[in-house]
Amino acid sequence: GTYALVADRGNQRIVKISLPAYLRVMGIAQTVSSQFYSPSGLSMIPGGNMVLVADTVSHSILKLNLTSGSVTRVFGSNSSGHLDGVGTNASFAFPSEVDVAPDGKWAIVTDTMNNRIRMLDLEALTTSI
Repeated sequence: GTYALVADRGNQRIVKISLPAYLRVMGIAQTVSSQFYSPSGLSMIPGGNMVLVADTVSHSILKLNLTSGSVTRVFGSNSSGHLDGVGTNASFAFPSEVDVAPDGKWAIVTDTMNNRIRMLDLEALTTSI
């Protein structure tokens, strides 16, 4: 169906709004396996059931499965820094936006406090400037 996704930063969650008006809350902060600290930017991965989320305060890029509601940290280590690397060995400083390419193979992230735009290879799970 048709829906909108909202990064509810103050309540530390992603809200799925099925149109015309049904609300479904995903990733409540108290649930350890699906924890958001301050989600800000999000972008759909082609295929329709996965979303990348820039989770600012956890310094991470998370993947939200819209079908199951599960959340996985795919980039970042939950601590601030600047390091290119594979998956959770990479580090960011307050990533704020993410945009997935139309082919779903890579994404661009605003690494705010490092004053950088970073590229994520979503197939190899690597980062670069």
